[in-house]
Order: sequence, then C-alpha cells, then structure tokens
Amino acid sequence: MLQAASELLRSGGMAAVTHQAVAQAAGVGRATVYRHWPKPLDLMLATLANMPAGPFTFGDGSIRDEIYRNFFDRIKWFNQTVAGTVIGALVSGAEHDEAIAQIRDGLFGRFVGNIEAAIAAAVTRGELAAGTPAHTIAAMITGTIMFERHMLGSSITPEMLAHIIDTALMPWFVKRVVE
Repeated sequence: MLQAASELLRSGGMAAVTHQAVAQAAGVGRATVYRHWPKPLDLMLATLANMPAGPFTFGDGSIRDEIYRNFFDRIKWFNQTVAGTVIGALVSGAEHDEAIAQIRDGLFGRFVGNIEAAIAAAVTRGELAAGTPAHTIAAMITGTIMFERHMLGSSITPEMLAHIIDTALMPWFVKRVVE
C-alpha cells in the first residue's frame, strides 16, 4: 500500500494520495487502508516517511567526486515537480505538526549527517582544511539546488551540479605544492 501511495505521490502530488486511490492502486479494499491509517494525515505521513530517497554512500574517491556522484543519482528526482511538493509539504507541515517535523528531521538529518561524515573524513585524510564547516557546506549545496530548482524553476543539469559543489568546496581544499 505504501508503494502504491508513493507512486501516486510521484505522479499526482499530495492531493492524489487518498484512501480510495491507494486502495485502488494497491488492489485492496478501502477499509484495509483505513485500518492502517485512519486519518488522511496518517496516510500522508507514512507515505512521506516511505519515500525512497536512499542514503548517501561515500567511497574512497575525492570528496568532490563522491558528493557529485551522490547528488547526480538524485537529479532526476529533484527535477520532478513532485520533489517540490514533497519538500514543501515537509517544510510547511513541520512548522505545525510534530509528527511531520520528526519525518523531516529523520530524512534530512540522515542526508546531512552522511555529507558531514564524508567531509570530516576528507579533513582527516588531508583533502580539506581543518575547520571545514561540514554542516554549512551541506546546507550550501542542498540549499542552492533547492533554490535553483524549486524557487527559480531551473532544471538541475550535471554542469550546474558540478558548479554548485565546486563553489561550496573550493575555499576548503588543501593546496598541495608540487616541487
């Protein structure tokens, strides 16, 4: 049922996620959906919590390449209209509802935490300078992507993504002098 709800959210936005639509898409009775999620908000929260954003995973490549690879894998989702709907629902709903705030914090907290851990590792191996503000860099990259896409309506291209990441990281790279 949650998979059906996620598909409805992707294709039709939040208004498409109703008990009746989920029941029909999942091939179950409407009473079954109501039994699991009695209120529409319960159904929406479960759907948002089930969105397959997937964790960022970092390998042994340069911090720039690893961040780029992780964001590149998500460009298609960011460029969909539903991404703005989901992000907007989480941001606005979290202001007034603790359950939505917990979902927001869980999704974005893991996301930012993984970037921060990768940046800390890059500092440890000498790729980035000590004191590199990991949280600020994560916010600069994600904030710029969201602003470009959802405020200005620009599609995020691979070139734009590279420029955003390079701009955020550039001041913190350790300069190596080759003799």
